[in-house]
Amino acid sequence: MRCQTARSLVSDYIDGELDASTAAEVEAHLADCASCPPLAAALQAVLGQLRALPEVPAELSALERALADVNPPSGRPQQGESSWPS
Repeated sequence: MRCQTARSLVSDYIDGELDASTAAEVEAHLADCASCPPLAAALQAVLGQLRALPEVPAELSALERALADVNPPSGRPQQGESSWPS
């Protein structure tokens, strides 16, 4: 496996999302390559830090603001109406 291919798959490898054959190829590449393991380790560290962050629920007001930006009040359907074209 070439470095470019391994680097494009390393995130899925870390997440356990590759089939067994592809995961084995990435693992073999990481074992033999001098430049890819530091990248994989750095990505694994960043992903670990992201997973350790506390989950913050979105406030309803933030959701309402986002929806208003996407669908301005003048274009809002009335209650019971669909916003999808018929």
